[in-house]
Amino acid sequence: MIAKIAIDGAASGRLFDYTVPPDLAETCAVGARVRVHFGRRAVLGYVAELVEESEFVVAANENQTPAQTSADLLLDVVPEPQKPALKPVEAVDDEAPVVLPVLMRLARWMAQYYLAPIERCIQTLLPAPVRSGRSREKIRLYVEAVDVAEGEPPKLTKRQEQLVADIRRVGGGWLQQVIAEFKCTAETLRRLEKLGAITIVERQMRRDPFANRRVVPSKPLPLNEDQSRALRLVLDGVSQSEDASAPPPKPILLFGVTGSGKTEVYLQAIAAVLEKGRGAIVLVPEIALTPQTVQRFAARFGENIAVLHSALSDGERYDEWQRIRAGKARVVVGPRSAVFAPVERLGLIVVDEEHEPSYKQDESPRYNARDVAVMRANLEHCPIVLGSATPALESWKNVKTGKYEVARLSRRAAEDAVMPLVHIVDMRREISEAGQPRLFSQALLDAIKQRLDKGEQTLLFLNRRGYSTSLVCPSCGYVATCEACDIAYTYHRHDDCLRCHICGGWKRVADKCPQCGDPKYKCLG
Repeated sequence: MIAKIAIDGAASGRLFDYTVPPDLAETCAVGARVRVHFGRRAVLGYVAELVEESEFVVAANENQTPAQTSADLLLDVVPEPQKPALKPVEAVDDEAPVVLPVLMRLARWMAQYYLAPIERCIQTLLPAPVRSGRSREKIRLYVEAVDVAEGEPPKLTKRQEQLVADIRRVGGGWLQQVIAEFKCTAETLRRLEKLGAITIVERQMRRDPFANRRVVPSKPLPLNEDQSRALRLVLDGVSQSEDASAPPPKPILLFGVTGSGKTEVYLQAIAAVLEKGRGAIVLVPEIALTPQTVQRFAARFGENIAVLHSALSDGERYDEWQRIRAGKARVVVGPRSAVFAPVERLGLIVVDEEHEPSYKQDESPRYNARDVAVMRANLEHCPIVLGSATPALESWKNVKTGKYEVARLSRRAAEDAVMPLVHIVDMRREISEAGQPRLFSQALLDAIKQRLDKGEQTLLFLNRRGYSTSLVCPSCGYVATCEACDIAYTYHRHDDCLRCHICGGWKRVADKCPQCGDPKYKCLG
């Protein structure tokens, strides 16, 4: 058997063939982390594919270059160089593959679609503490009271009996917590263990990122007509996904105004998925939104919730990832990296605020988590819901062409909620009527005056930064542009410099035009 392996840190963008020894055949599966020799170095790699043959394999009796015959010497024939024999896989690091087969397929798609090295895409699938191996399970001593069913109970003092009763009442606890809570010593507990009244064993202590948060359980809320229709559409996709012979369900765009109850649709759809023994992933655009989102989901699903994001400590991320991998947490909430959570039997993916640019990764591989989520749903044969009040243009295009289905929530969930009034003003008509350029429309000025007369406040949001959108030479038409991004620099007057709002680059304003030497630059926009 031949393993095609992505070498960690090779930066080659290709897979390398290694033979699989018979004693490793059972553990060397797709997604396994293995140790191999790459050149003169011992390195880690990930099995991307297993095949029966390789174009580089040569038989044992063909390893040596055959001797030239006399006829070859007379004709000056040079024998063809023999292909080198493959090196073997030396060891498999983990009992089970660290990368699910479906995630390995996703990584290979990302490498092709985003033109990124395959090994870099595989690294993106794993949190840093899992990938590096620096974090391990946190093992601590756990104390439990022993129930004496038969035989003579141990002879204890009154203080010891009270201590054992307290430990039994609280259901046991970590050694240091028991010592602190019941004002005892480790020696006292060790004596009780020798007497057979308690047990002290090693256990894994979960590093819970939300251990100190109080979660109040919640129940499903009644749905209005629009919400019910949207939920039925999602559940139809869940039912379709259970038929392996049917095509994958189409992505669903949940197009709902702000406050229309999209989250309640997510929650009830996930509850239906969990009842079928499957899992779910919920993506939110920002880490800052994760705690409040987790709070709502934890109130509904309790210990089934796990959270993955970069603001957690290494230990917390390691434990959360291991819980997901072991199937102890069936619902994963997090920003873009949570799309790679190792959820087996995935039944639903939700991408909240799918239009948000923060779903885009700004370093290699430069992926869009929304698009990766759509591809994963396709590979997992499960539905995906993209929720937004202002859908991205590409998502709306996919609805128009029939690639996506759409569910609309046209009104707010609360019956007494009133939609805000929106006025769109054509500034060209305003300028034409005033006969001169105007920054604010008369309608806006009148509205602001009304708010001031009532003692109320007004917020004005500007969709631009800087003093001028470009700096142009009036003589030759030269425009100052960013060398890296090839877009016009924005002029900021407060520090008299040019800034690129794409890459963050900046430079001082030149004294004269770099192209023609004219000192009279002109600000436009």
